[in-house]
Amino acid sequence: RIYESLLKLRDSSFWPEDLEFDFQSPTISTYNAFANQVFRDNALALGYESDAQLISEASAFQLAREVCVRFGSDVSGTLSDLELNIDTLVEKVIELARALNDNGQTASNLQGEIERTVDHIARLPKKAGEEVSSRFGYVDTIVEELKPAPLIAELAEIFQKEKKLRSMVDYSDQVALALRAVNEFPEAAESIRGTYSQVMLDEYQDTSVLQTKLLSNLFGSRSVFAVGDPNQSIYGWRGASASNLDEFDSDFGTAKIF
Repeated sequence: RIYESLLKLRDSSFWPEDLEFDFQSPTISTYNAFANQVFRDNALALGYESDAQLISEASAFQLAREVCVRFGSDVSGTLSDLELNIDTLVEKVIELARALNDNGQTASNLQGEIERTVDHIARLPKKAGEEVSSRFGYVDTIVEELKPAPLIAELAEIFQKEKKLRSMVDYSDQVALALRAVNEFPEAAESIRGTYSQVMLDEYQDTSVLQTKLLSNLFGSRSVFAVGDPNQSIYGWRGASASNLDEFDSDFGTAKIF
């Protein structure tokens, strides 16, 4: 439909006189579908089967539960320390595995950040008028809620490894592995760049950190047109960041804002 509309535009008085008449039909996909194609084109080089199965929610839950039961006592704490029922733990493992993927982080990075945060909180001044407590009560609640995260992150990384062993991927894996392919195989990146002369990015406010890295690594300093709405309220969906719109010019080299 878009291609036919372009043909009509080409034959109208609105078509610029100095612009070429010949062009190919545009390639249109979601961000994840594009990333998935990049991943599958380079799957073998990344150590995956090109027909790796997209894991369903039910299969992800079943596998994560198996990981929690089998490896829960092998990580740097024990499941009993978490005071969570198994289903809640499984959900948190899946959620954190995807969050680590979406933000390009590891369990050790997360643990280091938490340790720095807890250390900073421990050095906060005493609340005025109180001699016993060294900080506001709600701050201690924050610290308590952070404590399970490193253990859950370790289980999340084991979950990721088990998925790879079974030739399974999820949506966050598609983008992470596509970014790996672009970074590790320059010839693959050049092939993709040579395929597209114009790039249009829609709903850009919903892109994740990793999606932005993938797109900017491929198309930075080239002809890229992005459309986004800073007033939409779904930031955080699959790692989406509200800062992506503001940082478009630095991510892609330079920009003119309309």
